Amino acid sequence: MLLECFLVQNSTSMKHLSTNERYTIQNMREQGNSLGTISEVIGRHKSTISRELRRNCLNDGSYSACFGEKYAKERIAEKPRRNALTPDVIAVLERDLKIEFSPEQIVGREALLGNHKMPSIATIYRYIWAERKGGSRLFEFLRNRGKRRKPHGQGKTRGGSIPNRTDISERPPEVESRKRFGDFERDLIIGAEQSGAIVTVNDRATGLLVKLTPWPCPLRCLARQMMAANGGVILRISG
Repeated sequence: MLLECFLVQNSTSMKHLSTNERYTIQNMREQGNSLGTISEVIGRHKSTISRELRRNCLNDGSYSACFGEKYAKERIAEKPRRNALTPDVIAVLERDLKIEFSPEQIVGREALLGNHKMPSIATIYRYIWAERKGGSRLFEFLRNRGKRRKPHGQGKTRGGSIPNRTDISERPPEVESRKRFGDFERDLIIGAEQSGAIVTVNDRATGLLVKLTPWPCPLRCLARQMMAANGGVILRISG
């Protein structure tokens, strides 16, 4: 029986494999499914799956979706990017900025005129601020009159973030092999307005799953619940 996997609809329209598709490949390979079967499930060509397994495998030859995602992102970051700011594009930018068009209006207007070679809005702003350091006065034509634009999502730290957290991609490769007991995955789900919470503790090797409802409960109380629920197995809790 195939493991239940979360698939992205219309995945064939995406150029790169998604995270869910990589985990589906990992699960189905661990079950011994062929490339053809995996291809039918995720809607990708067999050559795409074969290339993913070949390029992103671990040193022991096994495949990990987590590390596959990490390796793929590293290769994308290393690719040279095309320079969208050609002399013709810069001429359009300077012309329209001087008649007080915003970068958003410039990109939208050029798209309506059939010019789809314009850079992104964020790239235009970066160009303006880089030119300012060199003495250019283009920034004075912006409607914010030189006040630095803050990209969306870079304001105050949003709730739920963990300071100094270790990314999941940095965990040891032996954890992905799922052969040793004691590699626990823990999740804390808090309800709306902190009305309740559920803690799940899952051992990757055995599939042991423990669910707790500790809210409201101090950390020491939660630790005792986890130890009792796991038959005395001590789980180190930081916080």
